[in-house]
Amino acid sequence: MIRILDQVLTVVAASIVAATAVITCIAVFCRSVLHSSLPWPEEITGYALVWTSFIGAYLAVRDDSHIGFDLLVENLPPGPQKVLRTVTDIVVIAFFAVLVRQSWRMLDVVGNTPLQTFEAIPVGVFIAALPLSGAGIILALCLRIAERWRSAG
Repeated sequence: MIRILDQVLTVVAASIVAATAVITCIAVFCRSVLHSSLPWPEEITGYALVWTSFIGAYLAVRDDSHIGFDLLVENLPPGPQKVLRTVTDIVVIAFFAVLVRQSWRMLDVVGNTPLQTFEAIPVGVFIAALPLSGAGIILALCLRIAERWRSAG
């Protein structure tokens, strides 16, 4: 089930990047060729970056591909290495738990506020990326810890 979620989110992130590229091209065309700037592309693409960043962060956690400095950890024996990696994951889980809680509160306060340049879309559509991907990252880290302790060594 989690692999299906990973695949869906990969497609969603790629679609958002593609839509951002199309919106940017439209904005450049309107500005350069039609000599008339659209008011909304910059705001929409800026908020779309939030979604791609946080979905990308989730996917990187799932793939264990975040940048890290593990020289110390790699030189430890397997037991202490497992413990240190788990403690690190727990600290990251704590951080994302705070992020989920605070972003949920932020969503509750300003989620229904319309965008300044595109009033049909509420800000909450974009802010929702924070608690949703934060919860996904927590889930991914919990799965990683469980797998680490299930495996031998």
